[in-house]
Amino acid sequence: MKYMMWEQLLESFKDTVLFQYDCHTNQIIYYPSSLFFYLNEEQMPKTIHPYEQDQLRSLFKEQSLYQNGQFYLRVLSQYKQELWCTLQYQYIYEEKTYIVGKITNVDRLFRQMKYFVEKSERDSLTGLFNKMTVEQKISEQLKICHSGMLLMMDIDGFKDINDHYGHLYGDKVLQWLTKRLQDVFYGDILGRVGGDEFVVFVKDIEHYHSFTSKIENLIHELKDEHLEFKQLSISIGISRYPEDGESYIELYDKADQAMYDVKHDQQRNYNYYQITKED
Repeated sequence: MKYMMWEQLLESFKDTVLFQYDCHTNQIIYYPSSLFFYLNEEQMPKTIHPYEQDQLRSLFKEQSLYQNGQFYLRVLSQYKQELWCTLQYQYIYEEKTYIVGKITNVDRLFRQMKYFVEKSERDSLTGLFNKMTVEQKISEQLKICHSGMLLMMDIDGFKDINDHYGHLYGDKVLQWLTKRLQDVFYGDILGRVGGDEFVVFVKDIEHYHSFTSKIENLIHELKDEHLEFKQLSISIGISRYPEDGESYIELYDKADQAMYDVKHDQQRNYNYYQITKED
């Protein structure tokens, strides 16, 4: 098949570009010649991520140790947008050494997959991390942070709210509280782990006084803001990392115990875990 016929055929596949790299002359040819991405000064696909640019440079300039392979990269499109692509390559050894391969635009598929993954991680009512995901996120954070606080909280008398005003209204209460928690704990890990139960992890707290003030302000704000039926109050149990535990399960259990103690203490709405004789 003549070159022009190949060129015309490849033009119809706008999401795929073939390439041939001459390892001796360091020249690279793309098919078709009209590309969906920018090239840098070295005539390699342009990325805005140094690690991926180093991968490309290693493949073309330093020569990979592998005979073939594939990796993902994010190229800069002709519209100056970031596109996810796959790059597949194969070494060809003849009189000269060549690298042949293809670059495929998988951005749409990648973003669809990312959307569904993120959706599976979220609680459908509040949009917060769900029970399984918040445990995973906090467990990952515990591996890299030096200290932190895990807060376990629920709404006081939430069953009565559902019984008297209906579950739809109860859902509105949960959404209302979620927005306030997101404002107060912006940037922290926040999830819904049960009907009216929420978990927050705050890492590397520098000033414990400001942390305690944040909690007290939240409690007072909830009491000051009137919903249609009554004031809202919450109970909060707090465990400390690493003093009270080094795993999510340990911290969750200790915070849950502290929250249980709050339910039997009418004087305050939050409590830090305290070691008892049974412990």
